Amino acid sequence: MLINKSIKVLLFTLLTLCVFSCKSNQSKPLPDVSDINVDVKIQHFERDLFALTPDNFEAQHSKLLSEYPNFYPFFCNTLMEWGKIDSLEKEVLQFVQHPDIAGVYDTVAQKYSAMETIEDDLVTAFKYAKHYLPNTPIPQKVVTYLSAFRQMVLTLDNDLLGVGLDMHLGEDYPFYPSTGYPKYQIQTFTPEHLPAHAMHVWAKQIHPEPPAVRSMLEEMVYKGKLLYFLDLVLPYTPDYIKMGYTESQEEWCRNNASQIWAFFIERKLLYQKESSKYVYFTEPGPSSMGMPQEAPGNVASWMGWQIVRKFMKENPKVTVEELFAIHDGQEILKRAKYKP
Repeated sequence: MLINKSIKVLLFTLLTLCVFSCKSNQSKPLPDVSDINVDVKIQHFERDLFALTPDNFEAQHSKLLSEYPNFYPFFCNTLMEWGKIDSLEKEVLQFVQHPDIAGVYDTVAQKYSAMETIEDDLVTAFKYAKHYLPNTPIPQKVVTYLSAFRQMVLTLDNDLLGVGLDMHLGEDYPFYPSTGYPKYQIQTFTPEHLPAHAMHVWAKQIHPEPPAVRSMLEEMVYKGKLLYFLDLVLPYTPDYIKMGYTESQEEWCRNNASQIWAFFIERKLLYQKESSKYVYFTEPGPSSMGMPQEAPGNVASWMGWQIVRKFMKENPKVTVEELFAIHDGQEILKRAKYKP
């Protein structure tokens, strides 16, 4: 089949726009991390847990204790709140044999029968993390699990990152509405969000928020640092995924950045230290109080992200480790020269 010249030009233009949009968040070429080795072992705890039966319980229980010496007791004692690990045969078997839970596991097993792509995304993300944070230990294990919708992602003992697959089955999964989670959270319960969720929680673990009383500016800048970290380790992940927004919500923020900033300035929120007066803007939610209906929650974190991006652009010699070491939000704002 012959394709005329005008169609060829159109196809080339569309392809160029697609490539540009995929990389639009990158202000400079990505580093080559192909030679960086990260020793991350990915284990599927839910598969071994649901292999338990009354007939093989003792042997399989011993296997779980051997292969998950820290995670298995944590899962039973803390996450599921069943009690001591050495006397849980009844509770564990009731869990894995419950018809509803077994149905969730079947869905997880089908949805994640092949995890190569997600595993590759996580390993590559840790390679980027090792490049930008060479002095930070990388988790030795990534453990997937099913907790009956209790926990999306967790960290344990600084060397283990846990990911709840039952919290990433797709926003149309029929059980989610009955779990009590609001719609704005359920829209992020997808496989596409899993790497961002995992790396965001790990970033909070290695760089926790300072405990001192802070202003909204410092909180939004801190959260902006976490999102900027996702830029670095998940460079091809769309911004709306990183934020937990819909595409239209993220677009609204981009189109109304100056109005968001003016809203904060006019209401003197930047240096407000009473969190009750700004929590609507720094935490995920269905909307931002006082703003137009289209405005999503967490807009201050989105704005903090833009400030940090601008700061790093204006200060190219600042390393990521140095960025996280700057706790003065005013210094970040001043040196960013941010004016939406």
